[in-house]
Amino acid sequence: MKNVIDIHNYPKVLEGALRKLHSAPISQNNKDVILQFVDYAQLSGIIGLPRKTRYLGVLKDWAIILNKDFDDCTKEDIMKGVSFIQNKEDYALLTKATYKMMIKTFFRWLKK
Repeated sequence: MKNVIDIHNYPKVLEGALRKLHSAPISQNNKDVILQFVDYAQLSGIIGLPRKTRYLGVLKDWAIILNKDFDDCTKEDIMKGVSFIQNKEDYALLTKATYKMMIKTFFRWLKK
């Protein structure tokens, strides 16, 4: 087995992301859906621990931006949210691309 040094301490970072999710001003339904998705993605081998942590933060932010349950989101809601992200001047281009990619992956999973 390979000896890997985790300089980022992702298990602790994950704990923080989970705490932030649980205390976020979003519906319990959205919290449950986010947790189901990241668990599914990790168990399927789609993402690892660092990406799981990132998804938790992005989807929490997304739930705050939309201010409604993910199950009730329409295409127009998603487009408004993407427009909001695109217009954030303090986000780098790569951050905006990451948000859009994660949102697309998440909603594809959700709508199955």
